[in-house]
Amino acid sequence: MEAIDTVTPASAAFLYTREGDVMLQHGGICTRITFDRVEQTDLSTFLSEIVPLMKRDASNLTIIRNPTRGEYTFVLGDAVTIYKVNAIEDVSIADMIENLTIKKAQSVYIPDIPYQIIADVQDEQLRKITVRIPEHKSVYRCSDLQLDEKVYIPPLWAKVTLNRANMPTNLQLAVEAERNPMSMATTLYGWPFTNAWREDGKCCLGNTSLSVAKAQLTVGEAIQVTLQRFIESDSNPHLIPHYTADADKRMLSMYAELKDKAKFDKMLKAYSSNKDACTLVRSVAIHTEKGAYRTFPYLKLNVSAETFIR
Repeated sequence: MEAIDTVTPASAAFLYTREGDVMLQHGGICTRITFDRVEQTDLSTFLSEIVPLMKRDASNLTIIRNPTRGEYTFVLGDAVTIYKVNAIEDVSIADMIENLTIKKAQSVYIPDIPYQIIADVQDEQLRKITVRIPEHKSVYRCSDLQLDEKVYIPPLWAKVTLNRANMPTNLQLAVEAERNPMSMATTLYGWPFTNAWREDGKCCLGNTSLSVAKAQLTVGEAIQVTLQRFIESDSNPHLIPHYTADADKRMLSMYAELKDKAKFDKMLKAYSSNKDACTLVRSVAIHTEKGAYRTFPYLKLNVSAETFIR
C-alpha cells in the first residue's frame, strides 16, 4: 500500500490531464500515469451503474498501486478491478512543471497562499507567481463616478511579480470565464472594470501603493496584499473596456434583467453623455449578482495562457 500525504492540505493537490497521460500532484509528490487504453462512458451510465457500486461499501475501498506490474487495483467489497497502464512513474514537481512548459518553476506549494497555484517562474531578479482565485465577493470603488459597491469578482488568474525582497512590482489579471478544467489551453478574458489593459491584462496601479510597513513579507502575504490593494483601491475612471456592438447588446440585456438596479439607473441618467462611464456602471451592476461571469460578454485577451504565466 502506498503512503498518503496527510500534511499538505488537500487544496494543494491538483490533477493535470494531457493528451496521453494524467499527472497527479499532492504536496511534494507527483505521479504520471500513461494509460494503455482510455474508455469513456456517458454520465447517465456512470450515475446508474458505477456510482451505486462505489457507494455500496465505500468504507472497504482499497487502492493498491503496483509499479512493477504497471497496474492499479481497486478492491471494493468482493469486487476487484485492475487497471493496466503503460507506465507509472514518480517525477519531481520541477520535472512535472517542465513537461507543462512552465520554465524555471521551483515549487507548486507556497505557504500563506489560500489559492491554487498555476505557475511559479523565477529568474535571477524576479519571481512571477500565477494563482487561480475563485469567484468571491469584494468591494469595487470609483469615487469619480460615485461607485462603491459590493461585487462578485469573477474567477481570476492573477500573476504577481516580486523582486528578491518579496516586494510586489507588477500585477496582471485575467478572467477565467469558462467551465473547462484549468490548463494551458484555457481561454483568458479581460478584467471587466477599470485600470487593466485590454491586450494582456497588465494592471495600471496608478497611485496604489503596494509597499507594506512590515519589514519582511512572506511570498504568500505579498500576493494577498497586492490583490487586495488593487481590487479594493479607489480606481481611476480610465482603461474602461470598449465592447463590441454584440457584447454591448448582451450587456444591456443582462442589465435589464437585474432585480435591484434603481440606483444604477440614476447613475446612467447622470452620465448619459459619457458612454464609457455608462459601460462601467452596467458592468459593476451586473457583477453585483453571483455567477454573472458565466454569461457576461468578456473580451478575450490577446495572449495565451502559456504566455500569460511567463
